[in-house]
Amino acid sequence: MNKAIIAIFIVLSVFSGPIHASSQAEFHLASFDGLTPLMKAAYFGKPDIVNVLLQAGDNVNAQDEEGASALSYASVRGHALIAEALIAAGAEVDLAGFGNKTPLMAAISYNHPDVVTVLLQAGANVNTQDKVGYSPLMYAAWKGHAPIAETLLAAGAEVDLADSYGFTPLIKATQSNQQPDVVNVLLQAGANVNAQDEDGFSVLMHAALSGRATNAKVLIAAGADVDLARPGDKTPLMLAVDHDHPDVVTVLLQAGANVNAQDEDGSSALMIASLKGQLSIAQALVNAGAEVDLSRPDGHTSLMNAAYFDHPDVVKVLLAAGADVNTQKQSGYSALMYAAENGRTAVVKALIVGGAEVDLATSGGLTPLIDSSYCGYLDVVELLLRAGANVNAQTKKGYSALLFATHKGHAAIVKALVASGARPSNK
Repeated sequence: MNKAIIAIFIVLSVFSGPIHASSQAEFHLASFDGLTPLMKAAYFGKPDIVNVLLQAGDNVNAQDEEGASALSYASVRGHALIAEALIAAGAEVDLAGFGNKTPLMAAISYNHPDVVTVLLQAGANVNTQDKVGYSPLMYAAWKGHAPIAETLLAAGAEVDLADSYGFTPLIKATQSNQQPDVVNVLLQAGANVNAQDEDGFSVLMHAALSGRATNAKVLIAAGADVDLARPGDKTPLMLAVDHDHPDVVTVLLQAGANVNAQDEDGSSALMIASLKGQLSIAQALVNAGAEVDLSRPDGHTSLMNAAYFDHPDVVKVLLAAGADVNTQKQSGYSALMYAAENGRTAVVKALIVGGAEVDLATSGGLTPLIDSSYCGYLDVVELLLRAGANVNAQTKKGYSALLFATHKGHAAIVKALVASGARPSNK
């Protein structure tokens, strides 16, 4: 029996039984179809069997159906001694598999610094990129492996090498990790703190999107522009508000972010907080100097947002900060009109207490009472009547609250209107 047959017999005896993929799912190890005995020995960490197979002439650079070699499997599993043996036997250190990932990328992904060192010493390309443009440093940044990132940088890794979406390692590290260890390593190596991806999102914007307050603080200390945004788009502060990250909001406000910046639609950070009902964030923005009556081009304000989306506590914060309760947008709609039209009883009450004019009408003569009567909100109708709303007011076309309530079949509202002195209309 020759050496090759003996080696294969040994491997088959060692690897009998089913093979299961567990933590290696990212590298598609669920199926071992097409694996050579050498690949199996490398994967399971059997150096003696690896040596027997190499001596028997097993192809050290053979690749499975996904392009992975024995060195790829040794790298995934962290078998440094086996990696050394394979390289000594002629393994190509940059032979890619697993989605064009090299053995170096595999070792980094699973945090095997010893294998990383072996591969770099063997001349592995530190700046190669996989099919989506990820470099070895990008993998270290993504996974939060700071010591490996330092090793790669010392070996010549390009600190700002971007992927196919324009993400740099610093963007990836900021987005993916709560702790700033890798962020600090990259910044110390000269990473561009104001780099932007292909969509124009900066490093700090990614920190805001992901809620990485500590990273945001580190980036700002390193010179990140707190108001850097795509032309007309949301600033980091707006993004932090939009994604409900109050800790990031605090960091940005303390760093002097423009609290009254507006995006291309005219929305400010306070308008976003008011729309979403973020009470603590709204209060923080007001305390930081947010203009409570700042409006979009059509006149829509933060108070209108809070009223429309039924956030009475935010309404109270805005009113306490001096918001004009009776301001109207171009259509004539006020905060009270939005609240009345949508049945926001608690908001209607807060606005009335805050001084809202109950008969303030739109350009078409629609009042809160007429609108709420049409929509069938009895509680709102009763609040407005108690506040002195004109029960016989009419639109420019002559429609009254009573006429609308009758037309829509709102019997309880008809009764309440009549009891308050509503007169039948000729319409």
